[in-house]
Amino acid sequence: MEFKYKAIKSKGEIVKGIISADNETKAMAQLKKQNLTPVSLKPVKPLFSRTARIKTSELILFTRLFARLIRSHVPVINSLNIIRSTIKDRKFITIISAVRNDLSAGRSLSQALKKFPGVFSDFYVSAIEAGEDSAK
Repeated sequence: MEFKYKAIKSKGEIVKGIISADNETKAMAQLKKQNLTPVSLKPVKPLFSRTARIKTSELILFTRLFARLIRSHVPVINSLNIIRSTIKDRKFITIISAVRNDLSAGRSLSQALKKFPGVFSDFYVSAIEAGEDSAK
């Protein structure tokens, strides 16, 4: 679950952002670990269901383009940006953006894809995990 927060740094500076946690209590604890004093914390309402469906043809296009870009040594985040510009389905564009944002926040690709079980099957995510494990 994601929470939108407003907090104060130790020097009094106000910061805003989004944090992922299982519940509000854990989100507050994470902010405190980062030496932030929470002022407000609200659950982020998703733009669409996490179980949203995407056309198979769009997923195939995504997978083929992604594989080509990775084989060409294009960084993952850049690959997602490139693919996002070729996709026509607005829901899928939003999903790709969310995956990219999770990667930027330090999550693995498989963790980011797991958030969308209606789009990326367990098999698909497992294949990505296997690739991540073999790259270590």
